[in-house]
Amino acid sequence: MPGDVVQSLVSASQLAQNGGTEISQSSPGFSWPYGCNYTSPVVVRGNLSISSEGTYNFTSLWVDGNLSVSGSTRVNCTALRVGGNLTVSGGVQTQAFGPTWVGGNVVFAGNQRFDVPLLVAEGNITLSGTQYVGGDGVGSNPKPAMFLCVGQNKTVTYNQGGGQFVGVVANMGGPFTMPGGRGDRRDVVGAVFAAGSVTLSGNTGIAYDPTVINNFAGSVTTTAKIVPDTWQELQPL
Repeated sequence: MPGDVVQSLVSASQLAQNGGTEISQSSPGFSWPYGCNYTSPVVVRGNLSISSEGTYNFTSLWVDGNLSVSGSTRVNCTALRVGGNLTVSGGVQTQAFGPTWVGGNVVFAGNQRFDVPLLVAEGNITLSGTQYVGGDGVGSNPKPAMFLCVGQNKTVTYNQGGGQFVGVVANMGGPFTMPGGRGDRRDVVGAVFAAGSVTLSGNTGIAYDPTVINNFAGSVTTTAKIVPDTWQELQPL
């Protein structure tokens, strides 16, 4: 993947604003009664843990430190920036993050559905449990996702127990590993790219789907530049 394409994706993921209403763990809505609704950009100068229950609505959400989402919590934001690690675990909810940039590691665990058009991480990306990422990829509202790891010597691991990833997974600085999957259907529908090795084991499967790839044309990511007509080997930056 050319460096200018990678940089354009990184820039597209950095839409969250470093300014606005400053909140903290002690702000209203982070203990009973749970939930909040912010209509202007929000900044957290430290770590933020959103847990238990409730719906948290943000426009732009900027977190200097780590962001943890757990329990029966739902988070909606139009853009997300996390300087540290992003961890999501817990029950059956849909997390809608908008374009997302993460300076550390990304861990999605538990049983969740993610509506995230673009996620760029400097650290490792690990998905485990029953994670549904993206829509169906081909319908009237396909919502394909792009998860891009740009750190060097980092790993992308997709240990799927029952969900599915629709879109593109790319690791610019290391391997992609899928140690387990459903077996009755493809775990990734779209495309997988890695500068390192791609390792599949257990009941795993990847289906290259040009229809899913082409549906990126109207989204924040322009995959046509990455795979114009065929497979393209990724080169380390």
